[in-house]
Amino acid sequence: MSQLVSAAALLAVYRYGLVVLLLSGQVQQEERSVEIGSEENAARVNAVYGALISAANSGHWVSPQADLVYQVELLSQEVNSGASFEQYFRWVRVTDDSGILQYLNELGLPEVRGIVERALKTAFPEGIPQDDDAYDSCTDWSESQLRQLAELFGEFERYNGD
Repeated sequence: MSQLVSAAALLAVYRYGLVVLLLSGQVQQEERSVEIGSEENAARVNAVYGALISAANSGHWVSPQADLVYQVELLSQEVNSGASFEQYFRWVRVTDDSGILQYLNELGLPEVRGIVERALKTAFPEGIPQDDDAYDSCTDWSESQLRQLAELFGEFERYNGD
């Protein structure tokens, strides 16, 4: 699992991941006291993330808590892939109601939310297109936009875990 989310985000994602695992019966109640941030918990969040990918791809319902784990990890993986926010916006169909900004708020990460919000405004200065063709055409960014997105990645990167 990519642990390239801020330390605070990782803690929150682990907590949500453990809640999802507890609810699904994959983790015993007495395991709640396991140290948050351990490799074991990273493996558990990775398991949740993998299960969510499978569920989403097969059209199964995903709980809001599970979606939070999935969306935050997806943001982290794509932004940190080497192509900054460009990768995230090209591979993830972002919509006005996609939830990532709300999830970052729920996790108590207003700084990261602000960075992502500024990246959205940089990438889509006229707003996020709802039409797929218009969306695709908006991902052909100018040099200025690419530079700004790279700078925002530099800010985002400071919140990456170890």
